[in-house]
Amino acid sequence: MVFDIARVRQNFVDAAKLARDVGFEWLELHFAHGYVTAAGLLNAMSDAMLDRYKKVHKLVRAIEKK
Repeated sequence: MVFDIARVRQNFVDAAKLARDVGFEWLELHFAHGYVTAAGLLNAMSDAMLDRYKKVHKLVRAIEKK
């Protein structure tokens, strides 16, 4: 399965912005159970631990900027 990581990250950012815009005050990022983020952003078979951390960090920073 191939993921466009930039598109997946942008989808999370857009969803977080929408949630904030409609009044949500908290956001939980779920990275378990084979979800797209677990498979695409955090694939242990293809990424070193530092690379995975950087991807999650970049996602969180992108959400915070919105």
